[in-house]
Amino acid sequence: MKKLLAVALATVMTQQAMAVNWVWVSENNTGKYYIDLDSIQADTLVNGTPVMTAWTQAEHKQAQGVGGKKYWAAKSFRYYDCHARKFDTEFAAIYDKQGRVVDTANNPATRYSSTNWVRVIPSTPSEAELYTVCAYAN
Repeated sequence: MKKLLAVALATVMTQQAMAVNWVWVSENNTGKYYIDLDSIQADTLVNGTPVMTAWTQAEHKQAQGVGGKKYWAAKSFRYYDCHARKFDTEFAAIYDKQGRVVDTANNPATRYSSTNWVRVIPSTPSEAELYTVCAYAN
């Protein structure tokens, strides 16, 4: 009985450690965009720039295409430079309609400087992400 209780407790603890808190941040004609609030953290780039990081998720209304591959959803680990209003994606995974991974991409150069990151465009999902993540910095 003690072993069964220990296994059940370990299972619950593992599920809690892996839990995510996806919160809707934006929607447009192509899909819905979310941020995992529990993943938001402060970080510092190699050059000393303070940044924030978070996991994001996009759920598309129609199939999207990249490199000849179709996908319906994407999860990305992103860096946000709140002061410069820029972001970059360090890691991304794209998923088919059944939730299976179609492809992944890694961009380790992201950690050095935000100089070449993408500038946030007003009234877009990336701006909503930036506002949400940077609100945690204050």
